[in-house]
Amino acid sequence: MFTQIAAHLYPLPKGTQFRAFILILHMAFAQHLGRFLAGHGRGGWRIVASRFTWELPQTLLGLGAGTVALLVFNVDAVGHRDAVVVIKGWRKQRGWGGICFGSVIIGDERIAPTLNNRLYMHEFGHVLQSRASGPIYLFKYGIPSVLSARGRGIHGHHPVERDANARAYIYFSRQTSFTTWPIDYNPLPMPGKRLRLHWWEFLPPIFPLRQLWIALRDRHGRPQS
Repeated sequence: MFTQIAAHLYPLPKGTQFRAFILILHMAFAQHLGRFLAGHGRGGWRIVASRFTWELPQTLLGLGAGTVALLVFNVDAVGHRDAVVVIKGWRKQRGWGGICFGSVIIGDERIAPTLNNRLYMHEFGHVLQSRASGPIYLFKYGIPSVLSARGRGIHGHHPVERDANARAYIYFSRQTSFTTWPIDYNPLPMPGKRLRLHWWEFLPPIFPLRQLWIALRDRHGRPQS
């Protein structure tokens, strides 16, 4: 975004460059903001109600993170699919991957909100985790995923990542245009190794202490064998 702004500013007199910078930044931001905000009203009434009640913590994070991404990322596009908002962009490096905040997915130049896009399908698996786990999502799935991405293990083999792949595979394989699951890129869990949700995980002090302990324990990976 900022390289595009600089190109517009170069021929202007110095006295008007700052005002032009603010104007162009506002236009670039507004170009995507409407689609970003409109995406939060997409989906059936159950999904929208869940987004602003059951999943409220990650919805608020998604609104904040998405707004920041629109301001500081080189945003190529903002799209919608399956009642989620997909922001395609990067800041300093391409190929950085993706991240999910409830119903907001932010991904690199490889992502597109289309069936059979492997990065999108994986990140949508995290959306399904959010819809299932609600208020404990950030502790059961979000924090462990972030710690794993910064750990020494193979991030894609972490139980949270494999579970997201399994959920996405079940969801997308039922659609008529689905082709083949990219098993090498999005590995599935070993038989019987899915992450299960239990009712008692929602009870304090089990939540959030147990989830935080598991996140720290598995941050460098946990083999599934």
